[in-house]
Amino acid sequence: MKKIFYYLIVTVTLLGAFYSCKKGDTSKPTDTGINSEYTEYIKQVEEKSNSLSPNREKQRNKWIAQLKANPIYISLVDSAVVSIEYLPLLTAVSDAIKNTALQNGETIFSIDEKLAKEIENSRDGEAKMKFIIPVSCLAMKMNGGLPEEIVAVFERYRKRYDLYGSEGDLRVDIGGNQEKVTSGYNISYAFALFDPQEHKALDAIYESVQNGLGSWNTDGGDYENLYMATREGYMEHLKKYYKESPYLIKADFELSPEELYAAYDANEVSADEKFKGKTIAITGRISDIKKDILDHPYVSFDTDYLKSVTCYFSDDASREIAHLRKGETITIIGKCRGLTLTNVVIKDCKIAP
Repeated sequence: MKKIFYYLIVTVTLLGAFYSCKKGDTSKPTDTGINSEYTEYIKQVEEKSNSLSPNREKQRNKWIAQLKANPIYISLVDSAVVSIEYLPLLTAVSDAIKNTALQNGETIFSIDEKLAKEIENSRDGEAKMKFIIPVSCLAMKMNGGLPEEIVAVFERYRKRYDLYGSEGDLRVDIGGNQEKVTSGYNISYAFALFDPQEHKALDAIYESVQNGLGSWNTDGGDYENLYMATREGYMEHLKKYYKESPYLIKADFELSPEELYAAYDANEVSADEKFKGKTIAITGRISDIKKDILDHPYVSFDTDYLKSVTCYFSDDASREIAHLRKGETITIIGKCRGLTLTNVVIKDCKIAP
């Protein structure tokens, strides 16, 4: 999945997001009296905003002033418009929240390239991008967080469209009118920002990835919200805040194929003492999907030339692994049976949820 990266310092050059505001306009957003479910987040944003450095406070106020003059903000905030048209826009902000990271001393965010182009080419595309970029910047911790007016926009859209959806899904409004979703969307990351312990939002992150509406980052970046960005960060977050999650991997050990094989290569006796008979969760890139001479299906992860970790499934699991592809990164859970020739064998396997 290709991404477009945005650096705070050069965003003006990329997309002209920081267009000029009225001279001397550094006003803060007024109290709207919004009744939000995320009062704790809004309170934290207010506290952080009040403790910003003078320069960062000035920039925050400038972004807010620019937004207030933007016709998209006027539609979404002032007029409280709820429309399928704006789902890609809010998905882009949610995507940026997930992908915010520190890189070479600069805080950046990225948006899926296909999504960004879709928005740019849509009606009022330029104004939409000039909404997305400052809102995404405001969401960063160092800039205080999202104003309550923007939080309220997301809440309105969640109420109407839920946290994610696929193209072709039907949504029914309170009047009973049906509306068909025109393209996939995912705003779950924004709600995980508002409340990192909300179970429905955390479930939606995993489910949206499973449905192709989200993705895990695997580039090892220094992400601001690791629990949204990487599978490993997500699982660690669940262990701390949501132990009863249906998506939490329950295993004695979580390893890469390279780590497991290296342990056996260094000392087979010691590795057996530690891993044999234990439940292992292996996350790696698939090298083979085959059947052995007894027609048992298996998935292999290469660790080096002629060395691999081989995961065997039951005969009735063919349908479960039929959709897998070589090169795909997945997590498989099973019982470690030790080293056989050049393979570490895992039996009774299943694909992690």
